[in-house]
Amino acid sequence: MTKPQEESLEEKKNEEVTLLVKRMPACIVTLEVTASKRLIEKAHADALKEVGKEVILPGFRKGKAPIDLIQRQFSTSIADKGKKLLADYAFASAFKLAAIPILNDRSSINFKLNKISEEEASFTFSYETEPLPPTIDPKKFVLQPVQKQVIGEKEMGEALKQMQMFFAKWTLIADRPVQEGDYILIDLETNEDPPKKIFSDTRFEVSDSHMATWMKKLVLGKKPGDICEGISEADPDMSEEQKKAFLPKRVLLTLKKIETAELPPFDDDFAKKVGGKTMDDVRKFVKEMLENKAEEAFQGKQREQVSQFLLQHPFYLPVSLMRQEIEHRKTQLQADPRYQHKLKQMTDLERAVEKMQVEEAISKQSEGALRIFYASRQIIRDNQIPITQEEVEKEALNTLKTFGPVKIDPNKIPQEVMALALSKVILSKAQEYILKNCLTN
Repeated sequence: MTKPQEESLEEKKNEEVTLLVKRMPACIVTLEVTASKRLIEKAHADALKEVGKEVILPGFRKGKAPIDLIQRQFSTSIADKGKKLLADYAFASAFKLAAIPILNDRSSINFKLNKISEEEASFTFSYETEPLPPTIDPKKFVLQPVQKQVIGEKEMGEALKQMQMFFAKWTLIADRPVQEGDYILIDLETNEDPPKKIFSDTRFEVSDSHMATWMKKLVLGKKPGDICEGISEADPDMSEEQKKAFLPKRVLLTLKKIETAELPPFDDDFAKKVGGKTMDDVRKFVKEMLENKAEEAFQGKQREQVSQFLLQHPFYLPVSLMRQEIEHRKTQLQADPRYQHKLKQMTDLERAVEKMQVEEAISKQSEGALRIFYASRQIIRDNQIPITQEEVEKEALNTLKTFGPVKIDPNKIPQEVMALALSKVILSKAQEYILKNCLTN
């Protein structure tokens, strides 16, 4: 990855100010401004008027005192007001001349008065602006081949069996040990000090297709209440890459329950239970669902390649934007009851380690999300890719549907949902553009 664009300087001038624009790291813009005598005189005159409107002197109505008298008696107030007005006028003129927007309405503007006289005044203003991503050439992206899952009888059978499981009749087994085809409820934790819970009250089918080989060997012949000690192993059907990445662990497995399941037959009664008329209807629906998921996964892997490509184009990010994104993600995580439950199961030491790891992960995720968004937006701008209000509203409504069936007026969609939807549409269209115009391997 190359470095972001270095600092840049640009000189500009109009009748009111002479301006040196500096673009600094972290999206900081610095304006070195020299105000003209004309602007100084305007600020002084306006300050005199404003102070004069407010003062009350003996023998004169409010705002009607002679100017020379006001100047003599309120010179300090006039000078202070004049400096403030001059700073406002100088920034307004310089900001318009620089034509570099402030990041957002929450951004602060810092300024320093360097010197001032009747002839000349100089100021330094600084503020955060938006990121400035580089132009991205889609032909520099080479799409690697992605295997799309083929939906065959095996995949169909597994999906249909999962549907059967919803209507299974369960029988508790207490008079024999675990055997092939049983369903068991187990806890699993690492055998270390302190132990770390991997999962609890989790059901597994004791079969080669639904259980790791090492775990199946560990539980066969065991009875409820048994605590089994073993070592996790890579499964034979793992890829070589997965086997290399696999780290064996000493584990303790607690067998809590043995059950058998009586599954309903695949007949028209079953079809009606799952919303169809016949099993042909159900199979057709299941196949379409699995193919749609396979297509989504296929496209998702391609789009992930695009996202990684976008991250290879460096540019600065504003510190406040990073901080805001990190805090937003932290708040979301803290509001997740599952995460809170996970924390409660940890020791103090584990929580401390978890906090450090989470903060590091959130920081990395926040930076990646911001970089991908601004790079995508740059692609939209550079290539004049249209985005309609209807597209954003449709995405927003789809987002709301994930929280349950809702009916909402498109004109009353919450602003934060619309902002999220716009981000999704921008990313999606940028990815589509890259994929359409890239090279393939």
